[in-house]
Formats: sequence, structure tokens, C-alpha cells
Amino acid sequence: MVAALDPWTSKTLGQWDVHQCFNAPMERLRYKGSGGTYEWGSNHWHETTWNKVRITSAVYELGFHIIHSDADVTWFKDPMPFFSKYFSGPPHVLFSSDALETQNLGPGDQGLEADTGPHHNINTGVYFIQQYPGGKNFLNAWLSQKKEGPVRTRGIGHDQDGLNLLARGKEFWGNTDPNMPSAWPSMRQGQRMFSAVLDNSTLISLLPVSMFGNAYTYVTGRVHEQMQHPLYEVHWVWSGTTLEAKQQTMRDALKFWDPPEYYNAKDLALITFDIWIPEAPETFNSLKDEDTEKMLQFHVIAANRQLRQAYYGFIAAMGLGRILILPKFHCFCAKNWKETIACRVYGEKHSTFPFECSLSQLLRAKRLLHGLNVESETKKGSVTIREHSFLSNQNVPDEIKKSRLVLEPAAERRLDKDVTAPPSASLQDVVKLPDGSFKLTVPWPLDVEELKEMLKEILPKFRIVHLSNATKIVGFDFYDPTFHAKFDEEISKMTTYWCCRSQKDVDRYNASVKVDLRILPEERDQSSKHLLSVFGTTFVTSISP
Repeated sequence: MVAALDPWTSKTLGQWDVHQCFNAPMERLRYKGSGGTYEWGSNHWHETTWNKVRITSAVYELGFHIIHSDADVTWFKDPMPFFSKYFSGPPHVLFSSDALETQNLGPGDQGLEADTGPHHNINTGVYFIQQYPGGKNFLNAWLSQKKEGPVRTRGIGHDQDGLNLLARGKEFWGNTDPNMPSAWPSMRQGQRMFSAVLDNSTLISLLPVSMFGNAYTYVTGRVHEQMQHPLYEVHWVWSGTTLEAKQQTMRDALKFWDPPEYYNAKDLALITFDIWIPEAPETFNSLKDEDTEKMLQFHVIAANRQLRQAYYGFIAAMGLGRILILPKFHCFCAKNWKETIACRVYGEKHSTFPFECSLSQLLRAKRLLHGLNVESETKKGSVTIREHSFLSNQNVPDEIKKSRLVLEPAAERRLDKDVTAPPSASLQDVVKLPDGSFKLTVPWPLDVEELKEMLKEILPKFRIVHLSNATKIVGFDFYDPTFHAKFDEEISKMTTYWCCRSQKDVDRYNASVKVDLRILPEERDQSSKHLLSVFGTTFVTSISP
């Protein structure tokens, strides 16, 4: 069921033909305004989190067990086989957490989180409340934690902080209040549960990280795969700092809803390209905490190598007027707002490298999803993108997937004397491949205008054009140097940064906390000569195929 907390949401659900929904009883809502922008930390957002608890309480009073999930949660499979085991008896409530690793013992340990305890921050994105005698009191106690004012003066602005105070007490609040009790004395060792500090009749446990995940455990840690556990849901927090980053991570996982024309517009013309992925040393995944800097430097240089190949993919997409399907980038170090230890946030034990990057690991999702737009005095162009998993989506018709032309660079580089001779190609030069796609061998390097002219007869016949080596094929970039310079200016705004070094490593290596990533080829990147200076002591300077 979906609870609509306001009329606009209710109407939208109706327009989308969503029937498993209900309008929240308005008499239970304390906040009915808009309060300005709805974003994390805003008053509107704070108040809405408490309204969610009030509606949960209203439904609970009807006699239902509650499985609650936020709107940014995707269910991968039916969770009832898990939750039905907890319809009676302790623990009474189960919550997800912000933990990034599980202490459960292998494939056979699919019960409650073994590392349950008040040391973990509870996340209210997903939780279960069974029907038990103290259930109403627990929800009322939760709601009673709301208090205006900043946290440092014991203000509780949103539902998650309120729940953490109720459940964990001193372990959440710290030592600022000597009268705040600790949850540790109530810990039931071996039973994976503890009593809520401010409602000790309620026993709490945590959902296993391997089965109830977040974007970090799903994308970076792949914890469910490491543990061979069923994955029930992913809460798409830890996806980046913008809504667009979260949406794109969901798209990568084939879990985001887009309108039909996103997948099958009549004029949908696509372009893809291969990238070479650097190979890490065999010992990379076993490097120790003190080797974090070595791992980071390898990651940054490997990321830049991939981005610099993507640079030519963007040129081809803009020049040929096609939507760019991003390649599958690979990362060798986690990115977050927390420090990494051995390239893993908090030093968690699950991540193995490389992993398939989410978009926001390397590029600015919000900017890129609004399009790469370039304009000079004489010319303009744009690129829009699709996620790397786009062609794996069942909503993309087979007729699009099968209409594919592979552009293969010739065995030898184009002779200088041939540069003034315009290249040409016709449909007779196209060869059918065993997999049903087609191939055309092209001279290289070309500027993208030459490539477009050469393919003017061929391009309209294919929905997908694939460049097996974009760096070679469009190695002469754009014909117009002024437009090319504007392109460089705009695409440079699309890259993000890696974060974060520990303060210990910042001091040890005289280095920055963050490292900017680079997409311009080294010969066009005027600041690349300063790149190594951010590393302080340099362990890795280049990676070659």
C-alpha cells in the first residue's frame, strides 16, 4: 500500500493508475503545509518524516503488522518469508541500519543481523513492527521524542533522530546528558536484540545488512552476493548528494520507472563505445590499511583513463546527433563523504575491486542528466545520455537492440597523405556479423564531421552505432577549434571528485582530502601538469594497457 500524505500525491497516483494506495487521514497529520522546498533538512522534510510515523500508527491501530518502507526503497523480492518469522515473540520491532557490513556467518546465517547493538545508527527507511501489547505505546513514545531546536540542545528534528534517541539513548546522544541511560545493559547477547532505552518493554533488532541494503552495500560492497543471501530490498541512500544521482543508480539497476518514449521513441538513435579497463595488481584487494594511498592513486589514474576514453564517446555522440549510452565504468576505490580505509568506507570487509561504478562516482549526475550543451558563435550541439544497462532493459524493443552497426578502426593508421582525401563508405562496405549485427571498417583518425559525412548514407539504417575504439576513430575531435574549445570547457564541468582521505593520510602525505577527476586528454588539459601535486608522495604515475 502507498500512503498519500497530500492531495497532489493522491491525484498523481490516480493518474498513474496506482490502486494499492490510500489517502492519509488528515486528522492524524500535524503538518499540512508546504514549508518551501522539500529537500533533506528542510522544515517541510522534517515535518513530513513525523507525519509518516503518525500514519504508520493509524494503520497499526487497525490491527496490522507493519512493514514500512520509504518511497526511495526498491523491493527486489517478496520479504514475507523473512518477516513472517517475527509475527510473534521477541524481537518486537526490526529496523534497517546505516551499517555497511554484516557479521552474519556465511550463506546459512540468514537471520537477524549478528552485529545488532546500540552502537549502530538506526535508519527508518525500512522497518517492521509486529502486533504486540506494547506496540501502541512504542509508537507514541517515538512521536513524543519530537522537540524543536538544534540537536546540540536536544532538539529532535526528524523521525530517525527521534527513534535513535528512544532506542539507543546514550549511545546516540553521547555524554552531553549525564542522566541519559545506556542501551548496553539491556543487550541480549546471542539473541541479537536489545531493549529500547526509553521504552524497555520493546525489544529491538536490526535487519541483516546483506538482505536489506542501501546503495553502498548494493553497488560497492555487493554484500548480498558476497554472503550468497537473498536480497529483499535496497534503500537508495548513499547514492550521492542529489536526487538525480539516486535516480541514475536506480536506472543502472533496472529499477527506475521512465515513460515508454524513453525506451522506444520512433526517432531514438543511440551510440555506444568500448572502453579499456585498467587491471589492478593481483595483490590489490589484499592491501592493508596503511596502503590506502597506493590504492587511491591507482583508482584516480584508472578513473581518469576511463573518462578520457569517454571524452571521445561524447564527441562522437554530439557530432553524429545520437543519444549516448554510457559505458560500464569500473572503480577501484569507494567514494563517499566519509574517510576510506583500504579504499573501503569505515574499512568494511566486503568490497572487492574493481566494482561497477555508479554514475556519481565519476561524473556529476545532476548536470549530465540535464544534458551536455555546447555553443560557439557558429555552431551548437548537445548530448543526452542513457544508463549503461539501457540495452538490458526489457522495455527496449528487440528491433532497436538488433539494429546495430559496429565501427571498427582499420588495422593501420590513416597515412598523412590521405588526410586531405575525404573518406567514403557505402552500404556495400557493411558486413553482417554472426550475431546479426553489422560491421564497417573505417579509416582513422577522423574528425567527427568527416565521420558524419562518410556515414550519411549508412547511419539512418541503424538505431545503434557502436565504436569499438572511439579514441582512434574520432581522434581528430572537431574540425572547428573554437567549438572544440567550448566543448572542452563544458565537458570539464561534468566530472566530479573522489573523497575522502583520512586526516591521518592528509597529514602523512601532505595531500588534499579530495581529488578532482579529469576527462580532458592530457594534451588538452592545461592543469594536468598540476595533477600529481595533489597526491603529495606519489606511488603510481601511469597505467598502460
